[in-house]
Amino acid sequence: MLEAMDAINERKMGLKKTSKVFQVPRSSLQRFLRKTNSDAQKVIQTQLGRKLALGRELEEQLVEYILSMEALYYGFTRKDISKMAFTLAMRNGISHAFRMD
Repeated sequence: MLEAMDAINERKMGLKKTSKVFQVPRSSLQRFLRKTNSDAQKVIQTQLGRKLALGRELEEQLVEYILSMEALYYGFTRKDISKMAFTLAMRNGISHAFRMD
């Protein structure tokens, strides 16, 4: 991303070409370029995507459990994992956006 931003700032390439060459979505590149008035390294290190619903520690524990069960040939459906996440959130008093139908 830094190289793509540098290429545009130094006017080596346009936005469209930079997007293709560095395989970075054009909209993401535009968003990062708008924020370059702050430190470029800080902009690059920003957390993208949704915030973790359960927090990093609980989500890592859930992933470890799911992977250990998979190693024992016990697979979970998407609904099973959603139920486990819902239960974890309820037991730990975490506000959440989970819906159980």
